[in-house]
Amino acid sequence: MDRRRYVPEAVLSRRVVGRVATALAFLVALLAGCGLFEPRDPRDADGVSGPRCRNRSDPDSLFDNIVAHYGQPASGSCYADMIDPGFVFTPDVQDYLEAPAPPNNPYDGWNHDIEVGVTTNIKSTAAFIAVSFDSTYKPSTTTTNPTTETRYYHYHVLYQETGQPDTTRFQGLADITMLQGAGSLWTITAWQDQRDGSGIDTWGILRANKRGGL
Repeated sequence: MDRRRYVPEAVLSRRVVGRVATALAFLVALLAGCGLFEPRDPRDADGVSGPRCRNRSDPDSLFDNIVAHYGQPASGSCYADMIDPGFVFTPDVQDYLEAPAPPNNPYDGWNHDIEVGVTTNIKSTAAFIAVSFDSTYKPSTTTTNPTTETRYYHYHVLYQETGQPDTTRFQGLADITMLQGAGSLWTITAWQDQRDGSGIDTWGILRANKRGGL
């Protein structure tokens, strides 16, 4: 005799529902392990992976954007958008003197277009890059009319070029001047690079190496 025919129908229904629920829970857990149900990174925008570009409402936002976006292969125009039309980059004096003489010195005429172009070149060749502003070496200075702020940082940059096995460290001092302009948005107007006495190449050296063709 088949005993299943004497099992109440309600009990069978509960058993079926329970088994289905268990199977679904297992499937969800399995897919979650594959990353299919992971919550979308709130920093992602328009399906583009990576941190959002912060609104340039204060000087801190500029430094956050530099750390997150400078030279990153997958980054958009966040860094370029922060560079003021009147931007000037000034290298360390010794870096300038050790570079080829004018008119072939790579630091000559370094303006907005050169800065944006060099950053694009770095992005196109970087397998890995990480930027860190480690500490300040003196208090920031400000002006009014126009409103500017200059910060004085120890920095280091780790950079590995595509196809190369080693990561190179660049470090030094950066004096970065920011301007509050139209719409109260801030831009970077001047960047002065300096050696820090460590003997390690500066960020300016990385920039100069990537100026080719500009």
